[in-house]
Amino acid sequence: MIDIKKFLQVLKNYLNYVMKASFKDLLIYFLELMILVVISLLLLFPIEVIRSLLYQLILLFSNPQATFYQIYNIIMYLVGAFVSFCFFIYMFNKRYEDIEKIRSKSEDRVSRVYKNTENEDGTIRRQVIEEELDLPKKAEKKRF
Repeated sequence: MIDIKKFLQVLKNYLNYVMKASFKDLLIYFLELMILVVISLLLLFPIEVIRSLLYQLILLFSNPQATFYQIYNIIMYLVGAFVSFCFFIYMFNKRYEDIEKIRSKSEDRVSRVYKNTENEDGTIRRQVIEEELDLPKKAEKKRF
C-alpha cells in the first residue's frame, strides 16, 4: 500500500525543490502541504465512528473494566494515526511524484512573464515582458 522508500525519495526531491523556490512559491507549497495534512486527518472521523461502535458492541456483550477501556483507546488512537499517516504518504507521493514537471511549469510561467538581462556590474535584472492582449471589442448596435 505505502512505499516508504518512494516517499523518502519524493520528500528529498520536494525539499530540494522547495529550498530553491521563491517566497511566493514557498507560501503556495506550504498551503498545499497543510491541505494534504488536513485531508489526511479527515480519515480520523470514520475511524472514530468505528471505534465508538465497536466499544458499544463490546459493552453490550460484556462488562469491561476501566483499564480495558484505556488500552482500547490507545490502540484505536494508534490505528487512526497510522491510517492517517499512510494516507498522507500516499497523497504526498501522488502529488509530488513528478516534481520536475511542477518545476518546469513554474519556470515556463516565469519565462513567459519575465526576461532576464545582465547589467554591466554582473547583476541580473528581470524585466517584465509586455504581452499583447486581445481585449473584447465594443458590440455594434443592430437595428431591426
